[in-house]
Amino acid sequence: MKKYSVVFGIILVVLFIYIIGLISYNNKYSDKTIKKELGAKLSEIGKTYYEEFYYDKALEGDPTKLINIDNGIKIDLSSLSSYEFLDNFFKEDIVNKRTNEKCDYDSTLVIIYPDSPYKKSDYHIETVINCGIEN
Repeated sequence: MKKYSVVFGIILVVLFIYIIGLISYNNKYSDKTIKKELGAKLSEIGKTYYEEFYYDKALEGDPTKLINIDNGIKIDLSSLSSYEFLDNFFKEDIVNKRTNEKCDYDSTLVIIYPDSPYKKSDYHIETVINCGIEN
């Protein structure tokens, strides 16, 4: 009888470990987790673009040009990938890790919203991700 109890206990432990692994795997590759990871990467790209290029060069040193940008500065990955100073962000394709679907570079967007008082660090970023993830 003890032999069956030991075998049953081992089966329960193995089953428990399997279920925990399955839950961890599903959580790691859930849309919410992937969207969060991709959003963070896209936000970092947007931050670098805005702070190292747009704010100084495109505005020509005149931050008052930002005052009437109500809909944000929208830029797609295709455009962002063309800037040499952003090359390290695009060494690998930006993909959905669960499905391995490459993000559509024309419809995946970084949207930068300048905030008052319009200094270099006064903005927030939103992203639109198009690679098999519900937005």
